[in-house]
Amino acid sequence: MVKVINTKSYENKEKGIIVVYVFDEYNNKFKGRAVCSPEDTYNYDFGEKLAYLKAKKKMVNFYKRANEKQLEITRKNMAAFEERMGRELDKHTNALNKINEAINTMIQEENA
Repeated sequence: MVKVINTKSYENKEKGIIVVYVFDEYNNKFKGRAVCSPEDTYNYDFGEKLAYLKAKKKMVNFYKRANEKQLEITRKNMAAFEERMGRELDKHTNALNKINEAINTMIQEENA
């Protein structure tokens, strides 16, 4: 799992907006934003935590999609590899069958 390395928070108290940027270990930046509803009481701590979680959710979703794509590619590559190996094994099996037939023919001709 990718780690959060740093965060930066910005507040616009007049508009009731808090923005949090989350930076991961690969220096990618994800933005979370919390807006206080006019009916609610402005609470900086709550808004900052909410914005942080929204940014972190974006980060996790980003890496989840990347890993899903990589898994799909890996599965396709593995299927192709398995098919190639199956063909190679068939070649070996056919070669061994021909060798066994040749051995049996030689033995039969020698004993005849």
